[in-house]
Amino acid sequence: MVENPSVSSQTSEFLESYRGKITYYKNAKNLNLFGNWNRCISLAKGKWVCILHDDDILLPNYLSEMKKAVEKVEENTALISHRAIYFGNLDLINYRQAEDSGIKKQLKKCKSLFLALKSIKSFCINHIIFPILGVKKYKLLDKRSADYIAKYNPLHPSAMLHNKEVFLKLGGYNQSYFPSDDWFCHIRCAENASVYQLDKFLSKYRYSINLSFNKDTMFYGSIVNFLHTRDNLKINKRLKNILFQKQYENVLKIQDENLKNEILKIFADFGFKQMELKILDRFLYRIYRMHDVEIYKVEK
Repeated sequence: MVENPSVSSQTSEFLESYRGKITYYKNAKNLNLFGNWNRCISLAKGKWVCILHDDDILLPNYLSEMKKAVEKVEENTALISHRAIYFGNLDLINYRQAEDSGIKKQLKKCKSLFLALKSIKSFCINHIIFPILGVKKYKLLDKRSADYIAKYNPLHPSAMLHNKEVFLKLGGYNQSYFPSDDWFCHIRCAENASVYQLDKFLSKYRYSINLSFNKDTMFYGSIVNFLHTRDNLKINKRLKNILFQKQYENVLKIQDENLKNEILKIFADFGFKQMELKILDRFLYRIYRMHDVEIYKVEK
């Protein structure tokens, strides 16, 4: 366990009860978020290192499934990620349980017909729509390209496995790019080594008021996302404008009026112009996100 010096005395007292069972390091000075992660990885004694945030949970099958994954990936693999179940204050991500339409409710009453139509839909998507659009189907354990990570940011930094030697050789995390260097670092790793994602739910990720939702993170994160879409994504202009509009819609949901207005001003300075998304635009957006395996599962 590695902590920056702001750790409370209560935490220190609690850890005393685990003396001999947990190796505990307290940094002499505050290394900030990414510096602390790097030190944690460098101090670890094993080949593979899992960074678990203090409010997240490993599921019982995490170790066994990740062990299988480690045995299958290439030698030059820097990261192995997985999928996560979200819990906590889901209002922070504006999550609402989707309700079935009237037609779907009626179809569910006839279970055999519903399952048949569901199979037909799956067949059409996987064997007709995906091939036409050039959408890649991923295996259970598959590589993620730098381009894929840049577009979808699908990797959970919490409970991700880091290959200590390969990861540190690539430079680790860079505090200069806070708050987004977990994303950028994953892209760098995919450009210079192999990055894998296991399509299984192996941890629980808690949403709460924390560093991810402070004003600076939301402000700079919004700017980074906008600039990344503008400068790095190789997509047509119409789809790029749709992505800008979706980012704009997310900014409008920020409750802090001052923060929201600051971000909107930056967007305007960057040349963003509000547009109304038509039905076809929203359909194109759904198609664009169709092969994003990071569609999350929410704890009931």
